[in-house]
Amino acid sequence: MVALGLSACSNQIGNTYLVDTPDGQASVGKISQTHYLFSSHQTTAEIEYFAPVAKTIKAPLDVLILFDRTMSMENVIKSTAQASAKLVQDVQKIAPDARFAVAAVSDYSPLYTDDADNRTWLLLSDFSLKPEAIETAIRQIQLVNGGDTPEAYSRGLYESAQLAWRQEAKKIIIFFGDATAQIADPGRDETLNTADDLQLPNVLAALHAKEITVIGIHTRNDSEVVAEFKRISQATNGKAVSLVDADQSAQVIKDSINEALLTPPGIMALDEHAGWINTSITENSLGKHGKARYQIHITAPEGTPAGVYMIPLKLTSTEDNPVVAALANKPFELKIITGWINHPFLLWLPLAVLLAYLLYIALSMIRGGYAQTRYVLSRGDYDAERYGLGYLLLDVLFICTIICTCTALYLQASQQVLSQIL
Repeated sequence: MVALGLSACSNQIGNTYLVDTPDGQASVGKISQTHYLFSSHQTTAEIEYFAPVAKTIKAPLDVLILFDRTMSMENVIKSTAQASAKLVQDVQKIAPDARFAVAAVSDYSPLYTDDADNRTWLLLSDFSLKPEAIETAIRQIQLVNGGDTPEAYSRGLYESAQLAWRQEAKKIIIFFGDATAQIADPGRDETLNTADDLQLPNVLAALHAKEITVIGIHTRNDSEVVAEFKRISQATNGKAVSLVDADQSAQVIKDSINEALLTPPGIMALDEHAGWINTSITENSLGKHGKARYQIHITAPEGTPAGVYMIPLKLTSTEDNPVVAALANKPFELKIITGWINHPFLLWLPLAVLLAYLLYIALSMIRGGYAQTRYVLSRGDYDAERYGLGYLLLDVLFICTIICTCTALYLQASQQVLSQIL
C-alpha cells in the first residue's frame, strides 16, 4: 500500500531527447501531464524545448524603430537615444548583417491638432549599419502636441511599409506608442474622403503580405491601447509588449528582436493521432535563455475507447534549422489514459478505506472497546446477539479494503494507473 501511495504522489517527468549542434546541445525535455483524460474529454500537457543560444545569425535583418513623437513619449525617446548605439552593436553581435532605421509619427495638423509642426510622418534615418547614425537620428526627434487622444498610427505603419526593405531580410518594426489609431485617416494628401484614405486593417494586411513583423511596445496600459497594440502585432505575426519603465526601452527592443529572430519550432502529432492535439507557445525566450514552453491541448475523438494511448510527436519548422531537423528524426511520445477506471482515484480509494478501517479499530480501543475488538477479530463466527452495527461496519470496511487493494494492484501491474508521459 505504501508503494501505491508513492506512485499516486509521484510527478511523472518525460525523458530528455538530446542532439548535438555547433553551438551545444538541444533537447526536448521536462514533459509533464497536468490533467487526466477521460473518454471524449480534453486534457493538457506542458513540453519544454531547450536549445543553445545561437552565437550568430547569418540571415540579413532590417529593423525600423518607429516612435510616436507626441509629448507623452518624451522619456521613452530620450532613454532609447541614450542606449541606441550600444543596442545596435549588441544586435549586430548576433546578426552581423543587421540594418536599422528610425522614423516617427504624430498626427495631422490642423485636422486633429493645432501643433505648428505639421509633419505627420518623419523618416529620420534610412536603413544603416552604423550605430552612431541611429543614435543621432533618435536624438533629432522633436516632440509635438498630439491634440486628441488617437494618433496617425495607420499613416506611420503605411509609410513604414514603403521603405527599402531587403527582400531576403527578416523585417521587423519596433513600434513605440501610447495611443490608438485614428479611425478616419486621410492618408498622404491629408484630406478626408479621398482615394488615399487609410484603413488600419488594410495597412496591416499590406505589412503581412510583405512579411514585415510589427512588435508593438505600448507605454500606457489603458485597455483600449493594449487592445490596439495587440491587434497591430498579431495581424503581422508579432507580439505586443508592455513597457513600464522607460529606462528599459533598449533592453525591450533587444529582447524583442532576439525573440523574433529565433522562432520556436512547431509540434505536431503523427499518424492517426494528428487531430488529437492543438499546440500553443506560452513562452519564447530562445534568444535569452534558449528555452520555449508549449501548452499541448489533447482531445480524444468522440467514442474513443477507454485505455492507454501513445501519441508520437515531433518538432517541425518552416525555416532551415539544423537543430530542429535533427530532433525531428527522433519523435518523442506522449502517453495518456482515458476512461474513469484508469483514474488515480482508484489508487487512493484502497488507501482511504484502509485508513478508515484502522482508524475505526484505534477509536474502539481508545474508547475502551479493546476487548470487544479483539473478540471480533479473533472469532471465526460471530455471536448474533453481540454482532451490532459497529461490527457490521468493521467487516464491510475490511472486505472493501481487500477488493480495492486487489484492483489497485492489478491496475498498477498493467501500467494503467496514473496519466504518464514517457
